[in-house]
Amino acid sequence: LLASSAHAKFFGELSPPVDTVLAPRREYVLMSGLVEISFPLGASAILEGPAVFRVLSDASLALDVGRCSVHAPDGAEGFHIETPATRVVDRGTRFSVNVGEASDTEVQVIEGAADIYGRMGDTGPADEVRLTDGEARRFATAGGSEMETVPFDATNYRRQLPDRVISYETTK
Repeated sequence: LLASSAHAKFFGELSPPVDTVLAPRREYVLMSGLVEISFPLGASAILEGPAVFRVLSDASLALDVGRCSVHAPDGAEGFHIETPATRVVDRGTRFSVNVGEASDTEVQVIEGAADIYGRMGDTGPADEVRLTDGEARRFATAGGSEMETVPFDATNYRRQLPDRVISYETTK
């Protein structure tokens, strides 16, 4: 469900109206702006353009390129983000995922924990990696299972879309 948007521009189409159910497995190309997607189990993801993404199921999102911030409250554990290099599985947390054009994936955990798994055995981490509060890693696809610690930056996480002014009135 597209819960909200801010200045969202999609490639080759109008931005879907708020409260629209996004078509499963359909590729969306967000050129600019932000969208918030709500999932039935309670998780939500804020995507920042440019981004290429697909809603895979009630509990998963594929992010091919771009940045997203995920909040999965109690009851939404197990929500996951599929990237070309990894599968990031929520364990009751807030985290951000940034996928570069070369498919390298950076994960920053703001609070809680997230498990990161390699995709198809030949990319991403060789085994499960658990990240907790204040930890950040980059996973590269080139050359197999490269993983490096990167500086934690809480500003990578977006808690909400910017406020919109609906009306404005002044008096002297």
